Amino acid sequence: MAQIQNQGVSAIKATLSQAPASPGVYRMFNENGELLYVGKAKNLAARIKSYTEYRGQSDRIAKMVTETRRMELVRTSTETEALLLEQDFIKRLKPKYNITMRDNKSYAYLALSKGACPRIYKHRGAKNSHAQFFGPFPNGTALNESLKIIQDIFKLRTCTDSYFKNRARPCLLHQIKKCSAPCTGIISNEAYAARAQEAAAFLKGRDDALVRDLSAKMESAAASNDYEEAIYYRDQIAHLNQMLKKSPLSKLSADTDVIALARAANAAIIEVMFSRGSAMAGSFSYEPANIDGATDAEIMAAFLDEFYAEREKPKLILSNVSTDETTLPARGDKKRALDLVLTNARAKLEMKLIEGRSQEARTTALAKLLSLSEITRIDVFDNSHISGIAKVGAMIVAGPGGFQKDNYRRYDIKTVATGDDFGMMAEVLTRRYTRAKEDGSFPSLIVLDGGEPQLTAARKVLAKLALDLPLLGLAKTEGHDKGNETLIFNNRRLKLPQGDSILFYLERIRDEAHRFAIQSHRNKRATQMFSSPLDAIEGIGPKKKRALLNYFGSVKNIENASTDELANVEGVSSALAETIYKTFH
Repeated sequence: MAQIQNQGVSAIKATLSQAPASPGVYRMFNENGELLYVGKAKNLAARIKSYTEYRGQSDRIAKMVTETRRMELVRTSTETEALLLEQDFIKRLKPKYNITMRDNKSYAYLALSKGACPRIYKHRGAKNSHAQFFGPFPNGTALNESLKIIQDIFKLRTCTDSYFKNRARPCLLHQIKKCSAPCTGIISNEAYAARAQEAAAFLKGRDDALVRDLSAKMESAAASNDYEEAIYYRDQIAHLNQMLKKSPLSKLSADTDVIALARAANAAIIEVMFSRGSAMAGSFSYEPANIDGATDAEIMAAFLDEFYAEREKPKLILSNVSTDETTLPARGDKKRALDLVLTNARAKLEMKLIEGRSQEARTTALAKLLSLSEITRIDVFDNSHISGIAKVGAMIVAGPGGFQKDNYRRYDIKTVATGDDFGMMAEVLTRRYTRAKEDGSFPSLIVLDGGEPQLTAARKVLAKLALDLPLLGLAKTEGHDKGNETLIFNNRRLKLPQGDSILFYLERIRDEAHRFAIQSHRNKRATQMFSSPLDAIEGIGPKKKRALLNYFGSVKNIENASTDELANVEGVSSALAETIYKTFH
């Protein structure tokens, strides 16, 4: 063991002689060239030297050092650049020893456009200079609730600029008191701009100052006998006060994140509750993966690096785990907020452990029923189409730990005629297990939603590929009664009683495959519905396509346009206009 560790330390020391005392990213590889770890440092030389010292190393780090045979360095200009590069490497390459997070969520912002009559709208993706951005929001519900508050209190417009410019009368949102209708001059540009500034202050968490300002405006309006305006400010203040009472972070600074780690052996949950303004308190969870041998501090540090790589870091991070960036509150409102978040984390971890034990027990019972040595991976297949439109095959993967969503796959059917369900299944299985012969991703069991005909088609595919994989058919009985299916396995027909836990488990994974197939079909059909002949023209991307449709109103009008008319569209050159014209003629 000492000799092996010395080999790892020797490889690291060889790299140390080339390491600069500046920011950068380092990668560690084993003797087979497998990537073990990606890390960042503000001083590469100091960080790499730390791996050559045995004292203070966790078992996890010591094991990683023993496996290291080569390192690669990338120098960066700043520590921030190193952080972004590190996260890019981790997400793309998934190193063996890096702790990663699973949350299956995407994050969105509220954007307030610039100009005389700002628009409030939802935004995803990169920020730009055309708007102020507030967020991120933990989920769609929090985002929609915040947008609703802005509409209820400040009555800002949400319509697009083109729609706004062409309005002659107020729209329905004004009639239901969700918009102040700046499009028709019902409210002046100056008054509307003041509301937009108030909304921005609210989203930034300046609640006390905003309430004081609104109170002063209400009193001034009442003193001037402008009772309609006074009532407007009164309602704003009432909305604000009611909303502020609901926020669990209302007694903390608006620029605070509360992060708690709950852990049991190799399972963990990180619960986050954050606030970037009064409308934006929210909470959500992460599941750290690949944490075997890692300390709580290592897990939390990995989470903070990933979480704040693309998000604004708050002034204060409260946590139950001590790191260079976190604060451990001892008493008061901060401690109570952390206790609340930690309670949520522990409850979710307990549910995860219960679910994990349940899944493991069910897969073990299924393996015993089918006389299989063990079940570590189940591939479940389903198809979806309507009259041959947008034909899609889908595969979901399940195992002792639950659904493995990273391994879900959608297959666009390419070679099979309309209505040939068995042919669709054969194409999907052929593509899936031809790939498996290359990468070794074979399942312990294949589950098909169907009876003997589906199994016969599957057996033919596996025979052509020279594969012998266990096949289980879940055949519906006459009347298609759920909970009354028959299992077909190795030419045996197994009838389990209604309510049996194994049957319930098989129905559950079958239903998940069906859900995923239907969703995949809907996504493909939606893409086909919104496609047009413009998509096939080289040089036309989404922006030019939108400009052409906005200018001409329809594809038919574009088809009938001359090259000179086409060239009048912003972004369309004479050469591209000629190409578009020739495409249609």
